[in-house]
Parts: sequence; C-alpha cells; structure tokens
Amino acid sequence: MADQNQKEKSEVAILNPLNRTVFYSIEFPGYVNPGSVQKCVQRLGGLQNISDTFRRGLKIDLPLKDNDPFAHPAAGQTVATQNLVLRIVKRRRKQQIERDGGDDQMQEEGSSRGGNSTKQSEGVFTAEIVGISQKTMRFRNPIDFQYRPDMNDPVVQLRQAMMRLDSKFILSYRIPDDEEDFTLTPEEQERRGAASSSNLRITSAPMFTRYDMPMNYK
Repeated sequence: MADQNQKEKSEVAILNPLNRTVFYSIEFPGYVNPGSVQKCVQRLGGLQNISDTFRRGLKIDLPLKDNDPFAHPAAGQTVATQNLVLRIVKRRRKQQIERDGGDDQMQEEGSSRGGNSTKQSEGVFTAEIVGISQKTMRFRNPIDFQYRPDMNDPVVQLRQAMMRLDSKFILSYRIPDDEEDFTLTPEEQERRGAASSSNLRITSAPMFTRYDMPMNYK
C-alpha cells in the first residue's frame, strides 16, 4: 500500500510558476541574424514606429527595397496572441583531451601524438519560459504586384529628386514635349535591351489593389 501511494505521488507533475513578463513579437518575412537586427528595425520605420503600431493596432509597411518609392511594400498587421516565449540555450561542444603525460609533454608533442585521444561531448539543450507574447506582428498577406519603370524617365527622376529633397532639380524640371513615339522600332528595342516594343512611359500606380487578401468572386 505504501509503495502504491509513493508511485502515485511520483507520477504527479510538478507545478512551476509561469513568468508573466509581457513580450511583443514580430514574424519578420526574411532571414534575420544577430548582425541584421538593426537593419530589420530600420526597415520597419524604427523602434518608435514599431511601438506605435503595437500600441494602436495599426498596419505597418515593410519596404522591399531601400529608397525605391516604386517598390510596393509588404503590409503587416498586429494580432492578439497568447504565445509562450522560450529561451533555448545550447551548450557548445568542447573538446576534452585525455593526456597520458603531463601538460608540459602535451605542449611539446602536440595532441596528435600517440597516447593522447580527443573526445567531443554531446550538445545539451535547455528550455526556459521567460514570458508571454500578447501581440504579434505578422506579414501573411500576399505582396502587391511589382512594376519597375524606366529609371531614366523624367517623371521617375523627379520622384527621386523629391525623395532626396533636391530643390535645384525640382525647380529646373519642365514637362517634356510628347513626341508620340509610343512604339519602339526593332533596332531601338534591341539597342535598349527592352523586353517589349511599348514606349508608353507609364509610371506605376501607388497600389494596384485595395485589398490585402484575395476575394472569392461568385
């Protein structure tokens, strides 16, 4: 009877207090390493913009290219979650050298001499719950269509001058005359390396669709 009670007590799970620290997490749609964290934060508009997005529950834009106003950004949004935040630590493998002789002999002869063997200990993983993620920023919506215009077009150059606040270029800009050369000749198309014979010089729209998710039209 005593052995049965002791067995039942050993099968009861141990209660551990849960850390109530609150975290906000970001599911960044790209590869992130310790050296690129700062760049990812800058792509999202800085810490202040990220903080305002979490606080007010707004959408956030992730530019796909640096200083390119014609590249449509990826749209992200914050959702309420109750995810556990884990800290996983892996101990690196260390070489353990068994020496038959002393340390002086090891330094003189090296580890490759007979009588010395090298073993690697297996890695050990430890997991710890450090808090709860109550809000998560996700980028799960399809990215809008992308169209790259001719960078030598006067309108495109004007847009780039507005981004870098080039007042001289803006003041000197004049609307070019329309020559109505809307179609390139085969020779001109080959010289420019253009994929199409169209020369309409159409500037891309701010957005191609007003909806983030596709709809089922019936």
